Amino acid sequence: MHAPNDTQTRACLSDIVKARGGIDVLFAELGDAANSGPALAFMATLIKDYGAVEQSVTLYYKALDMCPEMTTYVLNLVWAGAYIFVYTHTHTHTA
Repeated sequence: MHAPNDTQTRACLSDIVKARGGIDVLFAELGDAANSGPALAFMATLIKDYGAVEQSVTLYYKALDMCPEMTTYVLNLVWAGAYIFVYTHTHTHTA
């Protein structure tokens, strides 16, 4: 059993979510918590920190739909969008 803050566990969860159908698996495993903005935002932060940035955007948008007053979700979306933009442009354009 891994501790809740175990980096291997978090990295593994991010790998699962990045796989085809991984978001659906996450929602199924979350059960009723999939209807909680704070729970989705927590999961979004966790997977974002381990490389599942695009999938975290999906979770942040769902969390924001549930809790539109949570400006921190918007800030995380801005960060994720900027990261994706920079990553895409630095890895797809060559000089």
